[in-house]
Amino acid sequence: KFKELYKEWYNIDPVRIHNAPFYNKFPKNNYLREKFNIKNTTDIFAYVGVLDDSRGVNYYMDYALKTDLDICFVFIGRIIENENHIKSLASKTNKIFIHDPVPQEKLYSILRSADYSIQALQFSNELPINNLYGIGNKFFESAMAGLPMIGGGFLEQSKFIKKYNLGVLIQQGDKLESINNAIVKIKKMDRNLLEENCLEFFKKYNWDQESNQIRDYFNNVLLNNL
Repeated sequence: KFKELYKEWYNIDPVRIHNAPFYNKFPKNNYLREKFNIKNTTDIFAYVGVLDDSRGVNYYMDYALKTDLDICFVFIGRIIENENHIKSLASKTNKIFIHDPVPQEKLYSILRSADYSIQALQFSNELPINNLYGIGNKFFESAMAGLPMIGGGFLEQSKFIKKYNLGVLIQQGDKLESINNAIVKIKKMDRNLLEENCLEFFKKYNWDQESNQIRDYFNNVLLNNL
């Protein structure tokens, strides 16, 4: 969508580049289970990024406090505000774990120890266009780790999840019920198939591929217009 808008607004022929990591393959491991003493039967849903309400973290945490499902949420990232409150919530349950930010190389390995990923979530219908159509690098990092995804409310993110069968979209409506429905649904799906879909998706959308578009655009468009 951004590409079409820039073409309309500025009468140019732009190319869209996704902020994806270089292509990597990491082996599965038990880092998160060992670090937080999580049972093998408990499904781990990993979130990566800033911990603030604008990304739906509050809804996930609220849900974690109420659900009886054998799952847990690991939030990996910086706490921007309400740090004491967030850590207090985590201390009340074995379903919420907070992990400090880590360098990218370590993050990629850590993600391979989760079972699923939860993406930034938005229930509002009134979003800035950058948020509505943008898609962050955390999305591609989750795909690189082969983590079936739960997300919703962001058009580009939702388009990719649906088109490539990467996971489940949370529907608009009652927030906790919508999250619960998505989690129940994804747990019933073939996780091995979803994992393979994520890994295949990352083969297509990684920086090795995306950077080629910059080179091609420079050679075929910019140089030709000099």
